[in-house]
Amino acid sequence: MPGFNDSHLHLADAGQQKLDVDLEGVKSLDELRQRLSAKVQAAKPGEWVVGGGWDESLWPVKALPSRWDLDEVSAGHPVFLDRVDGHLAVANTRALQLANITLASKDPQGGHIDRNETGEPTGILRDTAQAAMRVVIPKATHQKRKQGIEVALADLAEHGVTSAQDNSFWEDFQIYEELEKEGKLTGEGDKGLEGRAFLEGQLVKAGQMLGNIWYTAWLEAPEDQYLEAQLEQRNAANSPSK
Repeated sequence: MPGFNDSHLHLADAGQQKLDVDLEGVKSLDELRQRLSAKVQAAKPGEWVVGGGWDESLWPVKALPSRWDLDEVSAGHPVFLDRVDGHLAVANTRALQLANITLASKDPQGGHIDRNETGEPTGILRDTAQAAMRVVIPKATHQKRKQGIEVALADLAEHGVTSAQDNSFWEDFQIYEELEKEGKLTGEGDKGLEGRAFLEGQLVKAGQMLGNIWYTAWLEAPEDQYLEAQLEQRNAANSPSK
């Protein structure tokens, strides 16, 4: 049966978006707030609530959301929500406090902190201005990252995508290996999935590994020698005989 190929995607990020506040396709600020409120109610006390995918150009009132819009439904949780293009995001007041973004904060090179008429940050952070926020957001646990990848793989299968080139990180590479050992990369819709990953800044080129996933590596850093040996061993075992 034929299937689709996606030549560039980020499976882990896509899966995390579905686990977090998925704002893709929201048609108004009110709908954004409703989805955020639902996630807040399910969150543990003080837990960060993150997500993304919103696009104010689709809304009847094409105005950017503000930190005060989020404050009203965030119940004290720090909130950070990416726009669909990733070039800007909105944070609520608690998140701005934790990132130490204040009235006195300077715009970083390559970024901009939106402000109101009195100079107060509105919560909109453009490009590199998001960096201060991303530093304080807790990193997703291994288990949550794994859950996100499984959700993304299921989504590919549901939409008939049977092969893809995935741009991911070292931890995702380890998770693929775990899923392969658990037999979760061999089900209907996952067969033939190909991948490529960015490992600690090093390009891992598409090849064959992890069942039907092939990886070969261009690695330079000494700490990557273990992975390089693993790749060579697997490629040798999986290479078709001449």
